[in-house]
Amino acid sequence: MRIAPAQGVKQSGADPAARRIDLNADLGEGFGRWQLGEEELILPWITSASVACGFHAGDPRSIRRTLALAGRHGVAVGAHPGYPDLEAIVLGPPGSVLLEKARQAQLVTAAEGFADRAYRGDGTLAGRNLPGAVIDDPLYIVRH
Repeated sequence: MRIAPAQGVKQSGADPAARRIDLNADLGEGFGRWQLGEEELILPWITSASVACGFHAGDPRSIRRTLALAGRHGVAVGAHPGYPDLEAIVLGPPGSVLLEKARQAQLVTAAEGFADRAYRGDGTLAGRNLPGAVIDDPLYIVRH
């Protein structure tokens, strides 16, 4: 079976059999007694990890633990810097009222979208219980 690149995606000169996908996850986001995520369960399935490195997530203990686990699984690591905001960043759909109101209040905002999820006409995520809400076709995800 040959998989063609999605429309609009530049094809590298590499042999298709030599290509690979880097499956990445943000990890090491614990802080003090609050340990978030289950790195032990995630690391065997990914190829790289963006490790929280302080400010709003990731304390020295969480960082060291995540790096040690990544090393055991042969997972490449990179820094995932954060903003100095322990109360976190307001995240929302691009063009949403939520982000506009947050900007008006002079909060730090970030627009966020999910390539592997379907959206409703109003821009909200389709419920996972709906058929087609979770997209598992890699070519469709690239186009999406």
